[in-house]
Amino acid sequence: MNFTWLLPSALAALAAIALPLLIHLSRRSEHKPTDFAALRWLSAHRRPQRKWLLQERVLLAIRILLLIALAVFLAQAVRIKQAKPVHWVVVIPGAKPAGVNNLPAGKNVEWHWLSPGYPLFEQPLPSSTIALSSLLRELDSQLPKTAELTILAPEKLAGLDGERMRISRKVNWLITPGEMKLPDSAKPVKSVKFSIRYDAAHAKNVMYFQAAQRSWQSDKNKSIAVDATLLSDVPPSKDTVLVWLASGKLPPSIVQWLQQGGTLIAAKELTLPAFNEAFPVWRDAQGTVILRESKMARGRILQWQVPLNPSAMPLLLSTEFPDHLFSILRPKSESINSGFALQQTPEKSAMLWPERPEPLWPWLLWAIVFLFIVERWFSGRKKAWAST
Repeated sequence: MNFTWLLPSALAALAAIALPLLIHLSRRSEHKPTDFAALRWLSAHRRPQRKWLLQERVLLAIRILLLIALAVFLAQAVRIKQAKPVHWVVVIPGAKPAGVNNLPAGKNVEWHWLSPGYPLFEQPLPSSTIALSSLLRELDSQLPKTAELTILAPEKLAGLDGERMRISRKVNWLITPGEMKLPDSAKPVKSVKFSIRYDAAHAKNVMYFQAAQRSWQSDKNKSIAVDATLLSDVPPSKDTVLVWLASGKLPPSIVQWLQQGGTLIAAKELTLPAFNEAFPVWRDAQGTVILRESKMARGRILQWQVPLNPSAMPLLLSTEFPDHLFSILRPKSESINSGFALQQTPEKSAMLWPERPEPLWPWLLWAIVFLFIVERWFSGRKKAWAST
């Protein structure tokens, strides 16, 4: 444990210790023996003053301690504790810790939510939208330097900054199924339009996407036609999501449209080039990945990982299907501050947060009050003894 001062210049007040010392010395010089002729026949019996002198010295020591406590109080003394080894496991809302391997265990492991106040994991999660990056940096500044940090993150994150998160310690970043809930202000309000291209083998799959688009319309009473035709190499407009329900390869014109920023939803049977990164964006209740996302230049490709039929994917007949698909396809301008956990592993920065000191002013204040009361008591006792 180390002690330090936030305002060390205030220690100059320790010079005031000289005042009671000077007063004590000057008062001692007042007691000088004086001979009187009329008293020479009396026996020289001096009244013992040892107790009076002892009380005077104790009073002097108390006053010096009182001045020292005042000077230390003004200098804002703090102490820095030597932190015990601790391992924090922080769960980002939306993550599912069940089934995650290699989790830390032991007496020094603490589980918390990544939420304002960092409540214990056993407590209910507060229903509030969080700024993920800000909370993580705040937690990093509050934890001791020796503390280890493990973060359980869902596959899809929200509340991100414009750049990769950087904190002062190494993080064990574990990704689990799930996604964070977006704030109400980030929820999409625009609709998504489909252009569906299909072959004979996938003709029965068209109705699921037609039903999904109709469910997104604000006016349910209007019959809205969905662009659905047999395979064609004519690309749709850029503000339309192309649903390609066919096997084989994409025509060159569609590939060019995709590279220029188009969005494609592809059947499992479509042959796509190998990509370096493909992220799961949708899992079913059993944790099976049913939809993955990858990039092609500026384009976005979403490919189903299971056949599009109710026996292989029961979600097709659920009301969850259009809602979840819409949350994935929302316009980029409305899905800012979100991203995949696989791309957001925090980087270790060179900046180190100083240890958080513990202020000592409450203890010093009580010490000053106690010493003042004792000084007044001893001062009264000294006067009473000197008058007898």
